[in-house]
Amino acid sequence: MADTVRIQMMSSFMIYINEQQADQLVNRSRKGAALLQYLILNRGRPVQNNRLLDALWNDETSANPENALKTLVSRMRTLLNQLSPGLGQCIAADRGAYHFQLLPGMTVDLYEIEDILSRLLTAHDSSAETARLYDRLLSLYTGDLLQQNESGEWAMSQVSALHDQYMAAVYAYVDLLKDPALSAEDRAKYIETLDKKSQRLKRLIEDLFEVSKAATRNVAMHYAEVDLAALLKQVQYELADKTEASGIDFRWQLPEERMPLVLDGQKTCRIFENLVVNITKYGMPGTRAYITLMPQEHGAQVVFKNISATELDFSAEEITDRFVRGDRSRNTEGSGLGLAIAKSFAELQGGTFSITVDGDLFKATVTLPDTNQPEQPETLPLPAAPDADAQSAPQTGGALPAGI
Repeated sequence: MADTVRIQMMSSFMIYINEQQADQLVNRSRKGAALLQYLILNRGRPVQNNRLLDALWNDETSANPENALKTLVSRMRTLLNQLSPGLGQCIAADRGAYHFQLLPGMTVDLYEIEDILSRLLTAHDSSAETARLYDRLLSLYTGDLLQQNESGEWAMSQVSALHDQYMAAVYAYVDLLKDPALSAEDRAKYIETLDKKSQRLKRLIEDLFEVSKAATRNVAMHYAEVDLAALLKQVQYELADKTEASGIDFRWQLPEERMPLVLDGQKTCRIFENLVVNITKYGMPGTRAYITLMPQEHGAQVVFKNISATELDFSAEEITDRFVRGDRSRNTEGSGLGLAIAKSFAELQGGTFSITVDGDLFKATVTLPDTNQPEQPETLPLPAAPDADAQSAPQTGGALPAGI
């Protein structure tokens, strides 16, 4: 195989041929992509056919499951060979099983992370090589192994184990920073790197938690009257620094009159913030972005439009269904879940969230209804009036009546 192949398992599943993204064909076959991911996770260990069938077909029934698996493997090898001649050989057959084999010129970020973690287990000093390994680990590990994989149940045990190993390495890294032989300059640099990566992991965990709660509708909603025009003006003011720094000319097309709806104000504000921040991160500097609020017969609609800085080479459905970021890269801040959170919060309130992609034009549309009811203040029952007998009954305890 003459090409260099880089497979990314952290965040979204991607394949790069000579550093050019080339996984579109593979990702069109969801089962095929899941097959490759499953084999890669097992890193050269043969996976029995029955395990693959349970993982990939789960509740589905097939008249001839073994033949279905063989057909899927054959199709995937063909697709991989189209990306790079000979690449299909990475799916190797065993007796009643398949395994993934690392070919010459091929790298997998997950394997590099595992190898670095293994080497750091024996590192007990703050040498330049140890520092380099930690720096590389912090740049590779994003805390979201196969984040976009739809059949993630079979990956969860490895996700958890990898995260535990990573956190153990981070704690060891903090201990090494206490080495008195470390220069003040190096210590400051390592602490800055550690802080940046830890903050990203914190945001990722928080966002994953929010998406999970929203997906199960395990979210407390607090409805009250909200003026959408005023709320968007508040978002405009609070994000002014980000929008100005982006180099994008934001045009806020908001009505002067009030536009009241009964909504969860905090979650609605989060929808708008996520969409504006998404534009600042992935929009093209020097272009215009439009945020337009319009009344509807039974609610309101807010439209966010901007020009993407990179080619939008994926469908609108992928953006929210697979949590794909605007540039399909993990080398930016944030968790990549902002649009998924916006979609969940809109739907929780009975609204809708949709994405339209037209060339490099990115358009997000949020509709919010006028059907929600405000929360009623809690009222306590009035105490019952004492009856006549109780009023006339003699007191048997407490203070004595005056004059006795």
